[in-house]
Amino acid sequence: MAGLAAPASAQVPNGGFESWVDHGTYMDPAGWLTYNDNVTSSGPVITVEQGFPGAVGAFYAKITTRELPIGSALQGWMSINGFAYAGRPEGLTGQWQYGIQPGDTGMVTVALTKWNSTFGTRDPIAFGTLEVTGDLAGWHPLYVPFTYYSEEVADTAYIQFEASINFADPVVGSFMKVDDLAFDGTVGVEEQPALPVVRMFPSPATTALHIVADQRVAEVDVQDITGRTVLKQSTNAESTVVDIANLNPGRYLVQLHMAEGKPVVRSFVKQ
Repeated sequence: MAGLAAPASAQVPNGGFESWVDHGTYMDPAGWLTYNDNVTSSGPVITVEQGFPGAVGAFYAKITTRELPIGSALQGWMSINGFAYAGRPEGLTGQWQYGIQPGDTGMVTVALTKWNSTFGTRDPIAFGTLEVTGDLAGWHPLYVPFTYYSEEVADTAYIQFEASINFADPVVGSFMKVDDLAFDGTVGVEEQPALPVVRMFPSPATTALHIVADQRVAEVDVQDITGRTVLKQSTNAESTVVDIANLNPGRYLVQLHMAEGKPVVRSFVKQ
């Protein structure tokens, strides 16, 4: 029924990684995006592969940063973008293990959004990230809690795994193994925290994004719709201007790390 939340324990599509698509020279987990179609002179560079047995069921997904023939590296990355989900879950759960190389960091990003038919925009509802370093051997519970920025119920969800957080300089050998993903719990509207007042304009924007808040902003983190950081700027003021001239056209999320208090997420469109 329109306006009602689906059960928050609903599974992420192919969250158990039991379904895979065979492309001949490589396989992808059904419904998920990977860099496996990146083909070099030596063939595809497999950054996401099927592993078995799973923590639950037959299979799991292994995400690994690989060396390229030219001497650089290709980030281990896997994302499921824009799948329908109606609810206010507490967080993303699952099972995982990882081995992140020295000097590298792995990250999980989850986001909930809702289409705003009045303004023709997609509004951020909740956001969560988890960064890890070092090793975690054997299967362990994964939990990424959401921070809510709206009282609305989401209609769309995004999930991303990065074995190496830095796309430009990933470290070969960093890996994550993930399985049994699901949303869990329910956050009530009354639990919505008091957030800073933030104005961000213009949207659409072309070269500069102006941010004005009622408290000091420590850092501005601009991310594409999959959660990948494309621009980061430190500041220590209630107002700042971010140069976005070099960003590609499209919708972006802006995570504002406040000097005091919880972070705030807003969105804008780059023309």
